[in-house]
Amino acid sequence: MKRINNEPDWRDWDHVHTHYRYRRDFFLTWDKGILAFAEEFESKMGIQVLKPEDYLTESKIQSSGS
Repeated sequence: MKRINNEPDWRDWDHVHTHYRYRRDFFLTWDKGILAFAEEFESKMGIQVLKPEDYLTESKIQSSGS
């Protein structure tokens, strides 16, 4: 079942809520609807929402000490 727009639906909110509940620092997704709320999730819930490839890039930069 494909969504008509990119707004997050209850399944998306359920996934993000679970990450919050288990105190996860990152939520990795390609979902444009969730990515659109990335700043809000970080400021209100402390969860960084990133695309998987962005997370890997960020992790490599941090592990190299740059």
